[in-house]
Amino acid sequence: MNGEMRQVRVPYRLSPLGAHTDHQDGLTSGFTLDRGITLTFRATEAAVVRLSSSDFPGAVEIPLGGPLEDVAHWSAYPRGVVHELGRRHELTRGIEGEIKGELPPGGISSSAAVQVAVLLALLEANEIRMSRIECTELVRAAEQASTGVRIGLLDPAVILHGKEQALVVIDCHDAKINVHRMARRAQPFAWYLVDSGVERELRETPYNERVTECAAAARALGAPDDRPVLRAVTPEQYRRQRKELDPTLVRRAEHYFSEVKRVKLGQQALASGDVVSLGRLVTASGESLTQNYDCGTPETRRLLALLLEVEIVWGASYAGGGWGGLLQVLAGPGAAAALEAVVARYRDEYPEVGVRARVISVGMGPGAHVA
Repeated sequence: MNGEMRQVRVPYRLSPLGAHTDHQDGLTSGFTLDRGITLTFRATEAAVVRLSSSDFPGAVEIPLGGPLEDVAHWSAYPRGVVHELGRRHELTRGIEGEIKGELPPGGISSSAAVQVAVLLALLEANEIRMSRIECTELVRAAEQASTGVRIGLLDPAVILHGKEQALVVIDCHDAKINVHRMARRAQPFAWYLVDSGVERELRETPYNERVTECAAAARALGAPDDRPVLRAVTPEQYRRQRKELDPTLVRRAEHYFSEVKRVKLGQQALASGDVVSLGRLVTASGESLTQNYDCGTPETRRLLALLLEVEIVWGASYAGGGWGGLLQVLAGPGAAAALEAVVARYRDEYPEVGVRARVISVGMGPGAHVA
């Protein structure tokens, strides 16, 4: 196998419902896109991982078995994977390869896609077998260690378990994963991404602050100190005690409990093929992210409002953490022209970031695999 060129194909992901519930052990959901990254690689006898990326300048070298370096650079993601995999398995072969991405980062889990790609390549190179759920948990641990962002299971779970035309639903309490196919009788629909042009890195957003606030809310509502997550609180407890909470913590908890409910309702809408109802839930999720989770920037909030003015748009929300990057849109077929008109208006209102704004049509594709 040494020297043989291989490819790992890893899709991006969207999460229509279940935003910011995974780190609270709640229900979340997502699906893999028909766009993603490709890692073309070969195994080497050298004890090093050498990578370059079409999206970022320069190549990186990551020694096998070395310490985990704290770097503010895209290589933090593969570094975390190399370190975490090396803690669990003996790595005798490195890899060298190039990563090519199809879309701009910002809400579609491009960082998780890079981590999954490097992990699958190293497993192939070293002939190591791991289950998909083991890979999911490793990627979460790797990103937490390498970036300090307290992510949940959502991103790697969806990327590793995705199927064409299917929604992946994850119960993050016990890592139970179910894949739900779109109903064949569903009316025609289309997914779009709209790039706001607002750039962000998750580690530079209030993400960790929100995790801390959710933990404070959970403790105040009676969650145990050794696992202060909102999943440990029943909806009934929350309703009884919410008046005793700090107003900010009420809003954080309200988003969690309402979002988990939307995930459940979304499964029902999916099973019946009711994509219009699914769209309403997506919109409600975005509204909760804005009002209860303080997501969005002035630009992305305005863009979201403009998108929801379009009649053929059934639902729209933030595509990722909610502090920049991409927005997601569920619409009827043929919505592209109307969305382009929205983007043109947005460019006029916010020319500095609007110059990068664009509409991207996407579909529901397969999960990560080695070709």
